[in-house]
Amino acid sequence: PPSHEGGRGQEQGAGGAMAAAVPPSHPQQQQHTAPSSPPQHHQQQQHPAEYCASLSSVRAAARRIAPHVRRTPVLRSPRLDALTPTEARLYFKAEALQVSGSFKYRGACNAVFSLSARDAARGVTTHSSGNHAAALAAATA
Repeated sequence: PPSHEGGRGQEQGAGGAMAAAVPPSHPQQQQHTAPSSPPQHHQQQQHPAEYCASLSSVRAAARRIAPHVRRTPVLRSPRLDALTPTEARLYFKAEALQVSGSFKYRGACNAVFSLSARDAARGVTTHSSGNHAAALAAATA
């Protein structure tokens, strides 16, 4: 099984590739030029919809993580509903009741359980000391 390795690095995604938090074509990932170079404003950028998850991939992820995650309740508060200008119905997903205390556990489980056996044997790492790190540690336990 995968292991949690602390320290520096990035989260290892499916297929063993090291993945950044943003897609490679995201503006934050574009190379920076020296200050004397003119800004590159006219580069073609990928539309956000081009890297959205499909319904089938969401369903596959739900099946993959189902044996490992807690089914958490959806809560309501009529008192808070009454405080909204339109008396909207508010819903609260109680992910604080999840294994690691946050919704991050779902994504960490999906990432870990999507790895091939070969890549999982290499381990995973994250550059986080918060909810994501706790979720990744729990997913690899």
